[in-house]
Amino acid sequence: GAAEAQAAAKAAKAAGDQAKAQAAEQAMSVDDPRNVPGPYWPGKTAEESQSAWPAGQQPQSMAAWPVHDGKVSMCWKTEVLQDIHDGWPGQCVGLNLVQAPQQKKCENSCLNDPRCPVWQFNPGQTQGGCWQGQGFKCDSRNGMSSVDFSGGQRLQHGSIRVLKELRRIEIRHLRDLGFLGGKDEAENIGNCRLICYSDILCQYWLYGNTGCKVEDPTYAFVEYPLTMGIGATMRSSYAESVVAGQFIQHYCPPRGEQIQTVVVSKGEPDPLGEFAGWRIVPYIILTVLVLMFLSLLGFFVRDYQKMLHHRRSRVVQSHNSTTGGQTFQTFRCSSDRHRLPAN
Repeated sequence: GAAEAQAAAKAAKAAGDQAKAQAAEQAMSVDDPRNVPGPYWPGKTAEESQSAWPAGQQPQSMAAWPVHDGKVSMCWKTEVLQDIHDGWPGQCVGLNLVQAPQQKKCENSCLNDPRCPVWQFNPGQTQGGCWQGQGFKCDSRNGMSSVDFSGGQRLQHGSIRVLKELRRIEIRHLRDLGFLGGKDEAENIGNCRLICYSDILCQYWLYGNTGCKVEDPTYAFVEYPLTMGIGATMRSSYAESVVAGQFIQHYCPPRGEQIQTVVVSKGEPDPLGEFAGWRIVPYIILTVLVLMFLSLLGFFVRDYQKMLHHRRSRVVQSHNSTTGGQTFQTFRCSSDRHRLPAN
């Protein structure tokens, strides 16, 4: 990846091999945004397919997604694609029961898990009603009775890079989801695209005469590298009917591309609700009271000082009146003291 290329360039510079360092810097990794296929991909053979990519290799699934110690890492960026409260039916099947007894915890656990495309919460379920997973047949619940969910969303973790628009081609071994219950073909195409965008393991989606097809490794594996004749064809009836589709790459953008802050780990709602902004009022009142106390204290200190000064002045005046205003000096003569009035 890009990290490996940078490391190679750094090592070459440290060794003093400028030519090798320059070549390493110019080398394109499979997750480079410029690595998009030429017009003859997929080729007839694996070699032809690989050579159609500038990096010399077709990107594998998760090639641009951060993985540490063999575990898929969480991405700072998460986007809500569809929401029950915005009119999305959200009657999905293909979900698993998760131990999250509260709706907010159900939502947060899905936001924090890049492998969670969909979450729904059923408040009427006794042992916690949190359901998470890929989410299929969300328009009709596959013919079963609908459920009154209190919340539910389809999420997109990270960002999407479109590597190639697909038309008049069939990718074999995709999951057939059929028509998606939209009011028209354009809405169905949009829903098909969002299903793939929400699953970081989905690289291919197509829409043709039988509806939507998406990649799902839990269902079947798509050939790699993709070749014409084995993993793909342009001769089937479905291929001839494909009017929309994409080969995409999921990636977690660096924070330098961040447009707005997305809080992934959300806490419980503020108990003050819409009055949360008034929380600062008691602190303002306390500050005003402290300032008033300090002002009063300063006033009393000044008043006390004036009172002391006034008392001292009265004592001096009283003393002068008893001595006739005379000032006395003390002289020492032998062992006796004589106090004489000073002229």
